[in-house]
Amino acid sequence: MIRAPAVAGQFYPANSKDLQQLIAELRAQLRPLRPRRPRALLVPHAGYHYSGLTAAQAYEQLLPFRQEIRRVVLLGVSHRQFFAEAAIYPNGEWLTPLGAVTVAEAEARTLVRGHSFFKVDYTIHQAEHTLEVQLPFLQTILPSSQWQIIPLLLGSPESAPARRVAAALTSIWAEDFLLVISSDLAHYPPPSLITSIDRETLSGILSGKVKVLEKKIRANEEKNYPGLETCACGLGAIKSGLFLAQRLSWRKKELLHYSHSGQVDPGATLAVGYAAVGFYE
Repeated sequence: MIRAPAVAGQFYPANSKDLQQLIAELRAQLRPLRPRRPRALLVPHAGYHYSGLTAAQAYEQLLPFRQEIRRVVLLGVSHRQFFAEAAIYPNGEWLTPLGAVTVAEAEARTLVRGHSFFKVDYTIHQAEHTLEVQLPFLQTILPSSQWQIIPLLLGSPESAPARRVAAALTSIWAEDFLLVISSDLAHYPPPSLITSIDRETLSGILSGKVKVLEKKIRANEEKNYPGLETCACGLGAIKSGLFLAQRLSWRKKELLHYSHSGQVDPGATLAVGYAAVGFYE
């Protein structure tokens, strides 16, 4: 199976040279961070014009450890369909303007055989952008042909499926794995309010506890902020990452970068928030 790019030319350049140049320009703006091997990264998934700098800061953490990573679990939530299970893309290749990335078929099949809530569904992944936009950054940082992906989409923000996915991933986890949690933060409050909303959501994420995160989000929702549709569009994936972190003792979490779309588009009346968070042992 070959998955063609769904949002090349929309979320990021469709031309390989333009894409490489854009990522290079983003990386040139990054601040230096203390070298630490992340076990997981929370990364936004908007168009690179808006969230690219935040995403680039997350992925730059991988550079000193690029030879150590062989499997990347891409975990997100479907924007288009609601379902109770986790949709897995179990074989083949994903294409971007920078080339092809191979699916880790052996690990994907192990998940499918061992856990009935993983459903093989190519169509759910076909038009979904949340995992695809992570690949060009990974292709830029990681050595070609050395690493493979396990693409997973949750169909709801609920805790039960997130917990089941974390338990299943624990059973296959190895030292050379990386988890990429794909999620933006608040959607559509005014730019003047979004930072305070996102600060509360991030404090829940950085606590490492799903119940704390849920409490923070409920508190935000009860304030009836104008325009706020969600505090995190990939909430199910974030929860699953936190559950996995608890299981594997990734006790340290750090905010690496924060931004929102209103900083890029100062005339906008609504905004979307973006954060890069590293999970460490």
